[in-house]
Amino acid sequence: MELKGKSGLNGTPIEEYKYSNEDFIIPGSTWQERREQTNNQDFLSAFDKTLRSKWTDKMEQGLFRYPLWSLQTRVLPGGVKYVAQLNIKRGIERRKPQDIRSIKEKFNPSQFNFSKIRSEEILFEMVRSPLEKAAGIESLQRNHIVPDGSAKKDWHSRTLVVINVSPLEFGHVLFIPEPSLCLNQILIPDLALFGMESILLSGHPGFRVGFNSLGGFASVNHLHLHGFYLDKELVIESTPCKPLCPDLNFYLLADFPAPGFCFYTDGKDLVSVAQRVCGATDYFVDRNIAHNIFITRGCDPGHAGWPESREGIRVVIWARKSCFGSKEESAFNVALCELAGHLPFKNQEDFMNMTEESVIGIIKEYLFSEEEFRILSMGLAEHLKQKYILTGQRKSSCRKMVIPLITLLSPPTHSHAEHLIVSKPHFSCCVIDFRRAIASQFQIPVKSWRLGITRWCYLEQLACIGDPVETPHSPIHASSFPFSCKSTFMRYQNMCVSWKIHKCL
Repeated sequence: MELKGKSGLNGTPIEEYKYSNEDFIIPGSTWQERREQTNNQDFLSAFDKTLRSKWTDKMEQGLFRYPLWSLQTRVLPGGVKYVAQLNIKRGIERRKPQDIRSIKEKFNPSQFNFSKIRSEEILFEMVRSPLEKAAGIESLQRNHIVPDGSAKKDWHSRTLVVINVSPLEFGHVLFIPEPSLCLNQILIPDLALFGMESILLSGHPGFRVGFNSLGGFASVNHLHLHGFYLDKELVIESTPCKPLCPDLNFYLLADFPAPGFCFYTDGKDLVSVAQRVCGATDYFVDRNIAHNIFITRGCDPGHAGWPESREGIRVVIWARKSCFGSKEESAFNVALCELAGHLPFKNQEDFMNMTEESVIGIIKEYLFSEEEFRILSMGLAEHLKQKYILTGQRKSSCRKMVIPLITLLSPPTHSHAEHLIVSKPHFSCCVIDFRRAIASQFQIPVKSWRLGITRWCYLEQLACIGDPVETPHSPIHASSFPFSCKSTFMRYQNMCVSWKIHKCL
């Protein structure tokens, strides 16, 4: 990594900070190593030293709304170990959130945006090496996950680093991609990629990056990430996760007061993870669901027994109830930090008296019910499988397709015109409950129609044709399907008569 060169923004020279994959620190320092280096700064990277020194210079110049050097901090008793900090000035001085009414609200140039900031608030501009040489873009293009022309069209290499004039912690900055593009606050893959890259550029285990959507306490509708240092370990870095889509390193953060979703990367597949993260957030945006993201060093969800390890990055995403208008909690707002276990309190009384139980009670008010979250989890998992597993398979040399597989008894007296009989040689199946999948796809309550033993299978389309197969389950007639499913049932009926099941896992 090197700091050199100049570029212009509205006529103002800006220092360029150039970096490449070679600057990434993998694996990261553990908290034990951090505690052993309390009195020295040897663990800090070149990125850390540059950002922290320039941020300190801006603080000394009085460019922030209030001085912030250290905050009164305490860890709340309890299993979650919430990190509480008293930051009264931020609650008073931070910019009033814009009047937002939709997750998809368009950029409004008449409102405050980051093209209107003072040039003195800019620290530097991060410049990535050519994307074709970074983070596996060539592999993604070969596998048709990223179009050949997207590297120049959709993936930018420059990100502005600006101080947050109302900081919540030391080193609090904003990462803004190409401010002149005036993008609204909807996450794009390039910014998700940069968020993970900045974590890997830092040698500090407490450097965090986050995103608030509109309706999720984003105060400005101009695309940006938050970056800051929190020199305390958080439980979310090592809390166990349940696999949702192992092939995508996509997990369910279930054993946590704020249930959410987690992507994990060891740093070798950053571009594909950035795509998947935005696949999830786009799913929420399409449904006008507010969301928050927290990016941190963390242990592999598959190796939860090693909480001290920091092999890679966790990208945690929460879908939550939208909060529009001026509604705010007196103690703290529920945004990316609070959901992750970091609580910047607005007043002394709540800071001293709030318990873990009362914190969880406030946070739960902004989250979906267990049943709503379960339905959302199923729909999101299926969406990501369809988008990133099946699409890639269809475009590969060994083409694959997805069909709902209904296994049923087919005595010789029953005709194929009345019953769906699926037979297909030599394929591996990834099975989930078909009733839930089809109900999610067609938005039909599972209890509103009856199915026999059902499956959802990924089938390899091979040339060999086998004999029909019989299974010991009751037959299902097309007439038992609701109208929206009946046509799908009949279409698959005609397609699948001569396919045989070889292997179903």
